[in-house]
Amino acid sequence: HITSAQDKLRFTAQQLADAYSRTPVTIRKMIGDVPPTGKRGNGAVWALRDVTELKDVRAPYIPQEPDEEVVELNPDKMKPSDRRTHYQAEDLKQSSEMKARKNELEAGQVISSYEVQKCLAEAFKKVALTLDTLPDALERDGYIGSSDIDGVIAILDASREQLANDLSQLSPEVTQVNDEGEW
Repeated sequence: HITSAQDKLRFTAQQLADAYSRTPVTIRKMIGDVPPTGKRGNGAVWALRDVTELKDVRAPYIPQEPDEEVVELNPDKMKPSDRRTHYQAEDLKQSSEMKARKNELEAGQVISSYEVQKCLAEAFKKVALTLDTLPDALERDGYIGSSDIDGVIAILDASREQLANDLSQLSPEVTQVNDEGEW
């Protein structure tokens, strides 16, 4: 005779399907040869200890590569109605991408390029100000003599130039601006 405590640890295929987020058919395949430990109503039940480590026996989904190459559509060679439909679809796709970016921006998931540029400009202004005032501070506080100031300024200028070169290598846009002389 099964006690009520033991019965609470026995589950039907539907209850297991709900717990594992699978269909009852899949659960029955996963249970395989595990014998039921009893019946509840018209359905078989399995003890929890017998089915705690069910393995998904279904074949994994492996996307197949298409046999044919994707053909680029040339809107200029389409019928006018198809071309209009094509461009409307492209506009909708672009509009949805823009809405998604706007939502990400409003949700704080991304930062606008203007804000990034503003923060970087502020940071580099502070670095530049520190480098500009460093020789005077070193001389005033007695760390170096007035004869050494020109050497410190030369080192700082060389370091700034190297930093500018390194930063320009990070982004092609910065390189373009630098090449155009608008840096």
